[in-house]
Amino acid sequence: MPIDHTGDYRFGYSPEEIERLGNQHRVWAEDNQRLLARAGFGEGATLVDLGCGPGYTTLDLARAVGPRGRVIAVDRDGEQSLPLLEERAKAAGISNVETRAADLEIFDLPEDSVDGVYGRWVLMYLPEKAAEALTGRVARWLRPSGICALAEFCNYRHLYIHPPSIYLPVIVEALFRSVAGDRGCNPEIGNILPGMLHRAGLAVELHVPQRPSAPRPRNGVGQMLSSGSTCQCSRTRAISLVECWTGSSPNGTNGHETRTRCSLGRR
Repeated sequence: MPIDHTGDYRFGYSPEEIERLGNQHRVWAEDNQRLLARAGFGEGATLVDLGCGPGYTTLDLARAVGPRGRVIAVDRDGEQSLPLLEERAKAAGISNVETRAADLEIFDLPEDSVDGVYGRWVLMYLPEKAAEALTGRVARWLRPSGICALAEFCNYRHLYIHPPSIYLPVIVEALFRSVAGDRGCNPEIGNILPGMLHRAGLAVELHVPQRPSAPRPRNGVGQMLSSGSTCQCSRTRAISLVECWTGSSPNGTNGHETRTRCSLGRR
């Protein structure tokens, strides 16, 4: 079935964007690995990578499940991102990745067909109604004790840079409007994601750890801080990690960083 491109990824699929995604993956690597560790995706599992793009995390998932496992990598860009993923997987000797070019607003799988689902900054690019429908389908795909690990922003406008810049609020607002578009997308969907998961049949528990300071900037470039929501969910249990940052200087002397995590459990 042809893909409707009216809701294409807002930042496009240019080589520059592919490179930016790679840089972004490296910056967030530690947090992403922490999420994957908590998800506990094991050998032999069948996983789905939602909105995989060129597959920077897909290959991590493929290594985690091993040759007996399988990763279904789904993205609407079947012309550039998925071929690049296939090329990188082949170069790495990884043969357990299956790519599918599909629109996440309609993509579906059989009930009880996978052990885990992963997605990072994916639902924010879907209209809210489509995002909620997708979470309902995800819950249906999961086998008993399956795990869903999702990461989304919860305060897109809460971005800081050090040293301060008068231009940053203008840039952030432009980014927000670009992501939101005119289709009802929500760049801060992390705020309502726990409720979506609850309506998919999951309940909520809370955990609140803290860290005292932010990372130092590299090469004199200001460190940008943001807010995000990371949600893990399963048919028998679910964990939502809602990560929120307040303003912090890179040297830790002004402000502080707070990380809030919410755990979801069975209804």
